Amino acid sequence: MLLNKFWRSTSGNFALVLGLGLPVILTAVAFATDVSTLMRAKSNLQNALDGANLASSHLGDLDITRNDAFNRYFQANIVGHGELGNAQATLTVDKGINFVKTKAVATADVNLNFAFLFGNSKRIEVDASAVESTKLPTRQIRASLVPFVTAVNVGGDEFDPSWIDMDGKSSTNGINFPVIDGKRPNHMALFKQLKQTGWTEPG
Repeated sequence: MLLNKFWRSTSGNFALVLGLGLPVILTAVAFATDVSTLMRAKSNLQNALDGANLASSHLGDLDITRNDAFNRYFQANIVGHGELGNAQATLTVDKGINFVKTKAVATADVNLNFAFLFGNSKRIEVDASAVESTKLPTRQIRASLVPFVTAVNVGGDEFDPSWIDMDGKSSTNGINFPVIDGKRPNHMALFKQLKQTGWTEPG
């Protein structure tokens, strides 16, 4: 009689089902977490390799070897991605008559959270390739510096040089610059310093 009542009792069904299903739920969460980590790591490794490979295939007039450029860009691209352990990359260059073809392969170890699924770590591998024509005109990027000052765009038919604050006495002089030793920098003095650094003014 007592055994029959215990067998028909439903008061503990929820706890029983939860106890049976909890390992499955935890395994599913662990699987999703590790798969997400692997996918993110592989995407980051692929992006790092793509950038390094493109940089090495398009050097232009830079005085640097393709392998040096590739290694520098790859190392710079993986900085900050702690999930990529022991990341290594190799570059293969195929030079044709009018083209340069590069192929790169990268590998890395990804530390996982749940060792019972995939192990303590998983090794991933990605590859990338690029082709660059040697006949395309290439050159370094050039930039111009045009500082804004109160003397900009004052030229005109009735232009008077006396309008320009050459000595930094105007109340608006250096208004966009921080105060140094109680004074703001003189715009014209900055122009003179720029000439000494290699910057030149047109004309």
